[in-house]
Amino acid sequence: MARPRTPLIDLRTYPHKYVRLQALSTYVDVPIRTIYYHIQKGALHAVKIGGSLRVPIQTAREYAGLTPEHKT
Repeated sequence: MARPRTPLIDLRTYPHKYVRLQALSTYVDVPIRTIYYHIQKGALHAVKIGGSLRVPIQTAREYAGLTPEHKT
């Protein structure tokens, strides 16, 4: 049985190891196609889990600019 989805309100406190692409695109306010583009170009790391792509939480935090590793 699948566990219920936790809404992505704040990446700093998100309790899961991976983030859904749609939730990340909403959080950073970019189209989901941009997320897929960055994955395809290697700018954003994603893993396939059960047929769906997910972004590791630390990678999502860096992508959203919440950690010093992803400063532009």
